[in-house]
Amino acid sequence: MVREQKVDFLALQETKMEVITEEFCQSLWGSVDCCWAFIPSEGASGGILSIW
Repeated sequence: MVREQKVDFLALQETKMEVITEEFCQSLWGSVDCCWAFIPSEGASGGILSIW
C-alpha cells in the first residue's frame, strides 16, 4: 500500500514493539531506500516509529 500510494512519510504511533529492525522498516516501506527513527515502548507507554 505504501508503494502504491507513493507515501513520503509513515508514522506508526503507539506501537507496543520494543525492538525494530532495519529489515522490518524496509518491508513496511516496500523498499530498502528509506530512513527511520524509533522510540521503543516502555511499560504501559507505547513507542513511536517514523519512516521516510
